[in-house]
Amino acid sequence: MTHWSYLGRPGKKRSHYFLKCTLPYATLDQSIRSDLKAAPMKSKGGVILKARVMACMMNVDPEHQMETCPGNQPLPNILPREMQIGAFTMSPKLAPSDFFDLSHTPHAPLFRDIGYVWEALPKLANYLEAHIGGKGCQIFGDVADGAYIKPDTDVYIGPGAVVESGAYIEGPAYIGPRTLVRHGAYIRSNALLCEGSMVGHATEVKNSILLPGAHAPHFNYVGDSILGNRVNLGAGTKLSNLTVVSRKDPLTGRRPSIKIKILDRVHDTGLTKLGAILGDDVQTGCNSVLNPGVLIGPNTLLYASASLPKGYYPANTIIKLRQTFEYAERR
Repeated sequence: MTHWSYLGRPGKKRSHYFLKCTLPYATLDQSIRSDLKAAPMKSKGGVILKARVMACMMNVDPEHQMETCPGNQPLPNILPREMQIGAFTMSPKLAPSDFFDLSHTPHAPLFRDIGYVWEALPKLANYLEAHIGGKGCQIFGDVADGAYIKPDTDVYIGPGAVVESGAYIEGPAYIGPRTLVRHGAYIRSNALLCEGSMVGHATEVKNSILLPGAHAPHFNYVGDSILGNRVNLGAGTKLSNLTVVSRKDPLTGRRPSIKIKILDRVHDTGLTKLGAILGDDVQTGCNSVLNPGVLIGPNTLLYASASLPKGYYPANTIIKLRQTFEYAERR
């Protein structure tokens, strides 16, 4: 049982963060109190410890298994290297199962035998080829007059799916049962839209996976990305897949691969294009931008208009954007 949860950092004291402990403060070993520079504070659910750290905690997973430290007291694995007490495993888990519940989708084999969640994306083209390749256009749903499906491409539209007038679909594309493709949507090659997902007006999907119930409903760009079960993108959310400074090597013609630094480890994804990977039940606010290489754990909320740098953001978190406004007399 996890005794600690991450409560976030106050805005002004950036060298501090807060941990909530469900154990009575009196039961904590004295050495732990001093090592953490802990100060007890009143809290309905337990003790809040205030610990001084020298690292930003936004990219640290609070859900890891607990270890023990001197005194046999549990400590949270969200402590940075500077605050380690005992041998902790610091890196967050990045396997598909740490982001998605795949037990209810027939497309779970796409994620089989991979160590990192982004490794599903380079498998997508072959996966679609194996399932719908060479079969042309298969329509078992409702495609409205005025919807355009590019000829000579492999497109599967499942039972109960609806494709509205004005949508443009270029295969290979799998549009699962009861999926909704709205007017003005652009589905552009290597798209896997699972059951009950939605691609809305002025939304583009390219080389991406939408797991069951994922919605990209209004003015979204979803490129080289994975949306978990029941993810909802706010209007105008963009999942950027290519960095501004990315340039092709004049000799190889390839762009550099996207690298993601999490704590003190750099993960080379091997992908020249990578958008965002959003765990189950993630929601983004309107007009947010997720820069290439953003990984968000399940059940996390992102405030509107935020521009999120690449990196890992833990599950069960609210990512807040703070703005200030100035007012001046109009003359």
